[in-house]
Amino acid sequence: MIEESSDWQRCLSIGLISQKAYSTILQAYMDVTGLRYEYMASRIDDTLKEEESAILVVGDNHRIQFPSDIQVFYVAPPALNDLRRWINDRMSYRPDEVQPEEEENQPDE
Repeated sequence: MIEESSDWQRCLSIGLISQKAYSTILQAYMDVTGLRYEYMASRIDDTLKEEESAILVVGDNHRIQFPSDIQVFYVAPPALNDLRRWINDRMSYRPDEVQPEEEENQPDE
């Protein structure tokens, strides 16, 4: 499943022109990644015994549905918060708005 998921992801990353092709590939990618996450959840449920602990390293955008009797702790380095904040700041930036720091660096007219 990982190979198929990777292939669909590569197809999506090339910048498709046709909306129909994009939709088809996106659906295939979502289907196979959904199956992959379901498989991961079932393996965790089947192998993790009562009173056992485990560490699973996955990206924060995973869609694994953990069984209800499993307690999950999400751990992320502080730098990840800084990175997210920086990205959010850049995404919300509007070029027509002059930021205070930019006003100070503007040459006098």
